[in-house]
Amino acid sequence: MRKLGRLLMFGLAFVSNNKIWAASLPTFSAVEGTSRDQQIRQVEQAFEDAVLLARVTAATFDPCEETFLRYFRPLEAAFVKQVFRTIANIPLNQELDSDNVVGILSSASVARDLQPKFNQLEIAYGNHPALPEDKQDCGKAVIKGEGGITAAFAFIDPRVLGDIALVSMCDEAFEYPTLEEIANPPSSARDPQGNPDPGYTCGGLGDHDSDWMTSPGGVLLHELLHWTFLLEDIPGFEDIIDENEDDFPQIIDFWGPNPPDGYGPFHANQFRNLGAYVAIQNADTYRCYAQSKYWAWKCGKSFGPAQSEDDNIRRTGVRVVQGDPETGDD
Repeated sequence: MRKLGRLLMFGLAFVSNNKIWAASLPTFSAVEGTSRDQQIRQVEQAFEDAVLLARVTAATFDPCEETFLRYFRPLEAAFVKQVFRTIANIPLNQELDSDNVVGILSSASVARDLQPKFNQLEIAYGNHPALPEDKQDCGKAVIKGEGGITAAFAFIDPRVLGDIALVSMCDEAFEYPTLEEIANPPSSARDPQGNPDPGYTCGGLGDHDSDWMTSPGGVLLHELLHWTFLLEDIPGFEDIIDENEDDFPQIIDFWGPNPPDGYGPFHANQFRNLGAYVAIQNADTYRCYAQSKYWAWKCGKSFGPAQSEDDNIRRTGVRVVQGDPETGDD
């Protein structure tokens, strides 16, 4: 499977040049200025990587493997599989074998078969321009739990936006390298002798889950988990996923007290021990699972569970979290 990795680094230009395929693309935006084009490219790459994480996870899904059982319970397997198949746009009832997995993960398939609901998704670098000032959370400290810095947040409220999701990706999200940069580090992530910094290349990721696996695409994947419209067609979604404070079912961000929050692999893998259908309520559990799955596939080796709180902050040294999904209420 590692050979197939070269096929997966498709470009969004390839997609957007075709009107049929472009119909499924989100709207990308950034602040005006000299770096606007670069910011748009970074947001596009994050979307590309988020799709790739979901596709690899869906196509290689195995409910019996240790990685799945680290984050979820066996009885949650069908739902989790359907979540990633929905994001990846793989039919829920399609049987997968070694032949069609290769087809699903080929560059042409990934580019062509985007989830149609993505045309209701708007992703911005920085605070989305449609947000009111009191909902612009980039640059704000997180006050819940142990505190931290907001990397991204989603404004999702069917009463205000209907089916549309507005996702804001803050500067902090792009402190993480892309999937390609982790695998093939640029000169800025190497020492004077050309050796990669810790957290780069398959060898540099270590032997267990940590935020060295995180990319802007992983941050965006987390936000997609909050988007009820994207996932609501999964059988039993409304029965399995709890209602939020605004009375519609939504996968949310867990806040304490034990664990203190739901962010990062060290906290996320504690939810499966809190009872049935608890882990599936927490968005970051899916992200951490998908990252471990992707790097196991990419590197041809499995990774063990996170060992301590330090594994949540290997890359940045500070706690970077995805903000709670915002609604139209104050």
